[in-house]
Amino acid sequence: MSYAYLFKYIIIGDTGVGKSCLLLQFTDKRFQPAGQESFRSITRSYYRGAAGALLVYDITRRETFNHLASWLEDARQHTNPNMTIMLIGNKCDLAHRRAVSTEEGEQFAKEHGLIFMEASAKTAQNVEEAFTRTAATIYKKIQDGVFDVSNETRKTSRRKLQMSNDVTGAHFNVFSCAQQFFDATAGGRQAHVSLDMKPTPICVFITAASNCPTTSAPLTETVADAD
Repeated sequence: MSYAYLFKYIIIGDTGVGKSCLLLQFTDKRFQPAGQESFRSITRSYYRGAAGALLVYDITRRETFNHLASWLEDARQHTNPNMTIMLIGNKCDLAHRRAVSTEEGEQFAKEHGLIFMEASAKTAQNVEEAFTRTAATIYKKIQDGVFDVSNETRKTSRRKLQMSNDVTGAHFNVFSCAQQFFDATAGGRQAHVSLDMKPTPICVFITAASNCPTTSAPLTETVADAD
C-alpha cells in the first residue's frame, strides 16, 4: 500500500488528560487507562517535522485548561508556524464533573487560531473525527500552498524520502527512512495508521508525550515518556 503523504502528529498536554488513551482509541479502537509517566523533558526532536498537533486538556480538571497557553507557546516555538493544531477537550463523557465549559474551549481555540472539538477516549466520541479533521486541514493547506509537508519531512530526516510514481502521481515511500527516523527520535507511545481520505491516501505517524512546559526543565535532547 502506497501513500500520497506521511503526516507526523504529536499529542501534547498535561499528565493524565488522556493523550495515550486517545491514540489507542483511534489506532486500536480500544480504551485502556494509562499509568502516570515519570518526569522527563519534552524534546526538540519530538516537535520537529510535525504537520499536526493534538493539544489536549481534561474538561474535569481546570488546571489542565489553564496550562494550554504554555503548551501552545512551546509547540509554536519549535514547529512550523503553519502546523495544524486541534484543541481537544477530553473526557466529555464525564460532563457531570465538568470544570471547563464548552464555550471556554471554543473561545480559546478562536483566540489562538485552533480547531476545537470535545471528545471522549473512553466512549470514542469524536476521536476519529479529531484525527481525520486535522488531516483534512493539513491536506487543504498543502493544496493551497500554505504548508509543504514534503519539505518538513526532508528537514526532519535530513535527507529526501525516496519517491516513486503510480497512477495517482508522486507519492512517498514513507517507511523507507521516515519511519526509521521517527522511531529513533520521537518520544512517547507511537503508532501509525492509514487514513482513506479521498482522493488521497494518507499515513499518519503519531506520538504522545507529556509534562507541562511550565514545570519541566528546559528542552533537551532526552526522550519523553508517555502517559
